[in-house]
Amino acid sequence: MTNDNTKPKEKQKTKGERSVALKKSEVGKEYFCVDVGSDTLEDFGVSEGDCLIVKVTDVIDENRITVWDTPDGRTAKFAYENFGDIALYNKKDWLRSYPAKKVKMLGVAVYVQKGLEAQND
Repeated sequence: MTNDNTKPKEKQKTKGERSVALKKSEVGKEYFCVDVGSDTLEDFGVSEGDCLIVKVTDVIDENRITVWDTPDGRTAKFAYENFGDIALYNKKDWLRSYPAKKVKMLGVAVYVQKGLEAQND
């Protein structure tokens, strides 16, 4: 019997391929990968060069890293709704609020693949 609460296991990769094995309960759901381009979430185990595995959803979970399209570009941050605005923040020293109609939530991070950029050099 398998434990459905375990982290996805890394598959064998060829150079440039980015994939993880999903838990049986996750098969058929939509996921995508976002390369991390800064260290603003480093205190939460997410570093520049990592890859976030993101589950497509539009439901904000204030305790999880979410991925957004904003007028300033794509970003991965924690988020909450605030009187018609969406506040994006890194729980340390960065906070930006946008009108809800100006941003689009792409999904919630479910897994961090460490160091893909370094592995693919």
